[in-house]
Amino acid sequence: MSRGDLPNAGNPTASAAANSRIHFAWADNSGIGKAGSEDTAILVVYCPAMQSALYTTSGATRASGGQLYDVTAFRGQLVETWLGFISADGNEVADSVFTGEIMVR
Repeated sequence: MSRGDLPNAGNPTASAAANSRIHFAWADNSGIGKAGSEDTAILVVYCPAMQSALYTTSGATRASGGQLYDVTAFRGQLVETWLGFISADGNEVADSVFTGEIMVR
């Protein structure tokens, strides 16, 4: 979904949460290479059955360690998820990481 030289976060995961949300989580690795605490998450959720995606390029900061993302439009569907980061100044991006398939509740 994204490709660049900015380090991605450590241990990225995604899991189903209540109310049709997905919980993205990661370890804050600020200070490693170009990784900064104010880098923002790029969250991507793709629903193959609907051939549709939801995404944000202005998610939570790297330092926050996670974010709930509302995907109500995909309730009851199996989705694929990815996590990446964009630097605070918008000039650098990280390679996105596939964080798994999730059934949206």
